[in-house]
Amino acid sequence: MSPKNLIIAGLGFSSKATRDELIEAIDLALQTHDLPRSSLSLLAALDRKGDSEVLQAAALEFGLRLELVVPDDLLVTGMKTLSHSERSMAITGLASASEAAALGAIDCKGELLGPRIICGPVTCALAQRTIELKSET
Repeated sequence: MSPKNLIIAGLGFSSKATRDELIEAIDLALQTHDLPRSSLSLLAALDRKGDSEVLQAAALEFGLRLELVVPDDLLVTGMKTLSHSERSMAITGLASASEAAALGAIDCKGELLGPRIICGPVTCALAQRTIELKSET
């Protein structure tokens, strides 16, 4: 078996955010952690953003699957975020939508690489989970 790191970009954003702003936030988060775009495994957001065309377009830009996370499921886990946003608390009940989305996409079985980054109307947090891959013989 060999280990593989899954890197998930969790996104939180205003309804006025553009595709380019989402992409810029993801790229900034990756740069902050010295990671190339190719290290990303998945994009994640709260399920309330599932109809967002800019979110779908960002996933398409990166060639990644989009995981939509249900906030109620996260509240039950007692998940801990590194950041706290009053706005996020008021809207979603979560201290950080982007951090919660990143952690929720990996069933809270990983860790945040750091606090969310803020890039205009978008926040982005990266989470990592190591999985064991079976070797083919």
